[in-house]
Amino acid sequence: KGGLSIDQRKSLIYTLGEIGPPSSPAVPLIIEALKDPIDRTGFLNVVAAEALGKIGPSAASAVPALIEALGSDSVRLPYSATVALGNIGAEAKQAIPALLKAMEFEDLEHKKNQAEAIGQIAQALAVRKDRSMLKMLRTALRAEENAGLDLATTGPLREAVGFLEAGNR
Repeated sequence: KGGLSIDQRKSLIYTLGEIGPPSSPAVPLIIEALKDPIDRTGFLNVVAAEALGKIGPSAASAVPALIEALGSDSVRLPYSATVALGNIGAEAKQAIPALLKAMEFEDLEHKKNQAEAIGQIAQALAVRKDRSMLKMLRTALRAEENAGLDLATTGPLREAVGFLEAGNR
């Protein structure tokens, strides 16, 4: 951060995102950029959220900051944070309630984004046979169905819930 211009920080963080999981030691630095109010219009925060998503599960420590970013009044940041949470997967399970809440205020296209992220998290939980969020996933599935989302969008969540429920029998 010291001595780098905003554009240099954006370039550095973008590059770290392109490198992906091996960039995980830089996650604290990227979280700082995600939260930094200095460049709201120049998208430093958006680039940071996108980089965290590309780092994936190794960026799990960023989940609280990404949940906070869901509530941003920025045009692009909530979308980038949503995608990042989906890419982080099972480690982002505590974001499911916030993603559901965000769905309440969005149009259908944006609801799809949140639903896709929840589906990715649910699928990752199913792979781990992690049933800790099963009740919340059922709630999410009902909310997605009530929102009128298509089967292609709700399918991954429906499949994960079915798999996790079958494991309880």
